[in-house]
Amino acid sequence: RYASPHTTAVLNRHPTLTVEMLIGDQPVPRDLERRFASAVKTVLSADLSTFAEEFLGSKLFSNVMMLGYAYQLGLLPLREAHLTEAIREMFSNEMAEKNRLAFKIGRSAALDGIKTKEPAPVPGLRGPR
Repeated sequence: RYASPHTTAVLNRHPTLTVEMLIGDQPVPRDLERRFASAVKTVLSADLSTFAEEFLGSKLFSNVMMLGYAYQLGLLPLREAHLTEAIREMFSNEMAEKNRLAFKIGRSAALDGIKTKEPAPVPGLRGPR
């Protein structure tokens, strides 16, 4: 068991398939939200891959969106400045900017995305590509 009864799981509803799943050597997991719900206190989920593709042109940004989503909900004991500094250090200039925006979109999705199925307006964001 990896989670305590106090754990909150943040899941991306859009599955990321491995090569083994794509070629049929491994089954695609089903009912992940239900399975997580049996092991943790709370399960929160959103289709952040779709947000990433629509707003930033690639699903690659969904992980940083999930980080912003979890941060906005108070699930990470970190300061925003530390997270944005880590993003800046981990990526080249252009990718750092897109990942910084992905973090903001994830935060926005945590605020309004559950109700509206799309992230709330983010300053400097013009909308889907």
